[in-house]
Amino acid sequence: MMNSNNDGRDELGRFTEGNHPKTGFHTNPERRATFPGNRHSVSKAAQRFLDMTDAELDKELSDSATLTQAEQITFQLIRQAKDANNPRQLSALRELLDRAEGKPRVSADINEAGLMPPTIIIRPFDDNPSNHSDTSRS
Repeated sequence: MMNSNNDGRDELGRFTEGNHPKTGFHTNPERRATFPGNRHSVSKAAQRFLDMTDAELDKELSDSATLTQAEQITFQLIRQAKDANNPRQLSALRELLDRAEGKPRVSADINEAGLMPPTIIIRPFDDNPSNHSDTSRS
């Protein structure tokens, strides 16, 4: 069953063979590199900026009016991470590297070979042995 307006789709809404959308990356493949998702994230900016030398970074940042918000935030993190007098240097460096490289995986092996679980032994304790009323029933 085709749509009533005959837009070249099948009953599930998919494009039929030979019918393609009029716009998109398949018609303009040169736009793929400039798609906002490829450039405008803190992670992408961190990866890009960390691969630059100081001279390249200064040239890139010379016109801050063209920087996206994500690039500006990343640049602030880089400045904090490189400033030895900044008390937040370590946290800025950690955040920057986590964004660029991803958080490191942490695993712990809790099943050590050859270890047995602890054995719990419960023994009754009488704190007043002279008091026999605890054990005798009348």
